[in-house]
Amino acid sequence: MYPLSASLHCTVTNKRPNRQELLDIKHGKFSYTEILHKVDSLVSQITAASKTSSLPEEPATTEVMRTLINIRQILYANH
Repeated sequence: MYPLSASLHCTVTNKRPNRQELLDIKHGKFSYTEILHKVDSLVSQITAASKTSSLPEEPATTEVMRTLINIRQILYANH
């Protein structure tokens, strides 16, 4: 395996378009019933999207691993 270097520091920022909604949920501004309705809606959207998705059933694991190894090699080459 490739151990992470102690000198390698990075931050991943994931900007969410629904940031405020997630914070409101975190702070308890919705009832449990409201959350369950939201979950049902999201599951319905995911189900509908999966029927028309062009994504394969399984990821291309070998290609993913090769890409991750290449990324690590590039990162370590610069440090």
